[in-house]
Amino acid sequence: MYNLFYLRNNLGKAFFYALLLFKVSIIVAQPVKKHKEFMAMKLNITSIFAGDICPAFEHAISKKVTYEVGAGIVTDNYIRNFFLETPPVSARRVVIGPSAYGSLRYYPMRMGEGIYFSSEMRYRLYRKKFSQDGGALIINEFHQYLIPRFGIGFHKFTDDKMFFDISVNTGLGFEKYLRAGDISSSNVVRFHFGVAIKVGYALKHQK
Repeated sequence: MYNLFYLRNNLGKAFFYALLLFKVSIIVAQPVKKHKEFMAMKLNITSIFAGDICPAFEHAISKKVTYEVGAGIVTDNYIRNFFLETPPVSARRVVIGPSAYGSLRYYPMRMGEGIYFSSEMRYRLYRKKFSQDGGALIINEFHQYLIPRFGIGFHKFTDDKMFFDISVNTGLGFEKYLRAGDISSSNVVRFHFGVAIKVGYALKHQK
């Protein structure tokens, strides 16, 4: 009798735990609702006028947030030379330098479309070689930019894949430079404002 009572209680517990495990497995097996995917390649057209050729990649990491990273090269800052009316000097030769940036973006309405808000860190290093005494003395000039900034922009699609990314950005420019004739490098902090126009191609875009 005791064995039958013990067996009945344990069968009841086993059935209860089996039922609980079944319900948990049903819940776990339910498909998880994923955020809309967005993946795109871009090229900043306006930065080319500053000698910065920096292809970019954007990818969604949550329902409304993406990251964007870019890496490329810089030649000469043509816009800065134009406004400062810097004449070309035959003794000064441009050397290719690195360019890179990383950004987080928030899309309040629809992933990858419409208005977004961004925070960004950008790095550029312009380099030149200045020759004196017929090339006997060479000075390695440089102008380094580290630019943390915030911005607002929007994506405008022309079809299912192609789009324009237009933004306005503001922040600070931490500059470090060395020119021919300087004893040591100098540092300066300036207010930074910029407008960016990028051409983009969506690799993944769920509407």
